[in-house]
Amino acid sequence: MNTRHLLLLPALLAGLGAGPAWADDDDDYETARRLRASGSILPLTEVLKRLQADFPGRVLETELEGSGKRRVYEIKLLGRDGTVREFKVDAVTGKRLSSRDD
Repeated sequence: MNTRHLLLLPALLAGLGAGPAWADDDDDYETARRLRASGSILPLTEVLKRLQADFPGRVLETELEGSGKRRVYEIKLLGRDGTVREFKVDAVTGKRLSSRDD
């Protein structure tokens, strides 16, 4: 994992009303916070709740990627079976775009 991404999850979750988080830098944190406050993206807590209803597991990492109207949450979960799976979820609609085992 890239060290600049290690802060993204805590900053996103803290800024979006969730638990632990990581952020690339202050700009990423502020961008995520501003987008959430304006209603432009769903709260990460809501996205995680929906995702974990179908795929229970421990959150390992999250990132908010994209720009303009296209924002995507990348989420890595450690499943109960020990499999690490990466999901891409539309940050605006909450629709799961893809998943793959890591």
